[in-house]
Amino acid sequence: MSWFERSTSRLPHLGSRWWTVVLGLSLMANLLIGGIVIGRNLGDRHGGGPMLNNVSQLVPRKFIDNLSDVRRKDILGILRTNRDELRNLREDTRATVLKLAEALEAPDPAGINAVIDSYTTGSESLAGHSAKMARDLIAKLTTDERKLLAAEIRDRNSRRMK
Repeated sequence: MSWFERSTSRLPHLGSRWWTVVLGLSLMANLLIGGIVIGRNLGDRHGGGPMLNNVSQLVPRKFIDNLSDVRRKDILGILRTNRDELRNLREDTRATVLKLAEALEAPDPAGINAVIDSYTTGSESLAGHSAKMARDLIAKLTTDERKLLAAEIRDRNSRRMK
C-alpha cells in the first residue's frame, strides 16, 4: 500500500456532497472571521468609523482606546453629536464636485478657485468642521490627558518614521 493510499484511507468518507459544501462554507467563514480579528489587531488602528477618521490625524485611536470607558464615552460624545452634520457635509461634497465640473466647462475659469475654496476652507467645509471637532475634543481633555495625548502623538509619529 502506497503512502497516498494510506493517507486517504484515514479520511472520513462523506455520505453526501452537501457535507463537502457545508464544510467548505464553514472553513471560509472561519477564515473570514479570523482575518477580521487579525486585521483589527494588527498595527496602528485608524478605524472608528468616519467620525473618528476626520479627527484621527490629530488624535490617535490608541489614545482614545486607552481612556476609561466613562471618559471615552464623554470624549466621543462630541463625535456622536456631529455625526449627522458630517454626513450632510459629505453629501454636499457631491454637489460641490458637480459645481466644479460646471466651473471647468464655463468660458470664464474665475469660478474654479471659488468652488475649490468652498470645498477646502471655511467653517462650513468638511476640513473646517473636522478642525472644530478636534478643538472641542481637545478642550474636554484634562491637563494629564493632554500630556498623554502629546506623548501618544509623538509615539505614533516615531513609529511611522521607521
